[in-house]
Amino acid sequence: MRASLSAAEAAISARREGEYGRWRDWYRGDWFVGFPVTRDILRANVALMSGEAPAPGRGVVGSSEVYRYQERFSENFPFLYRESSPGR
Repeated sequence: MRASLSAAEAAISARREGEYGRWRDWYRGDWFVGFPVTRDILRANVALMSGEAPAPGRGVVGSSEVYRYQERFSENFPFLYRESSPGR
């Protein structure tokens, strides 16, 4: 579990290193991959296994909220969304 937490933190750090210039904070509102949420879950599990109280986590964005976010783009990018592709 600790190795997974270290790997998640390394992945988040690597993403941050790629954010510079106009791309700064690009992954800040990440909903789709969810590295920060995964890291929070791992932190809570490591704390519980150590007998400590887990730190409070952040709110989790549910899949319905993600789909609602994507619906705005289905008209502009119809071939990315099978339901709205021509002939469907």
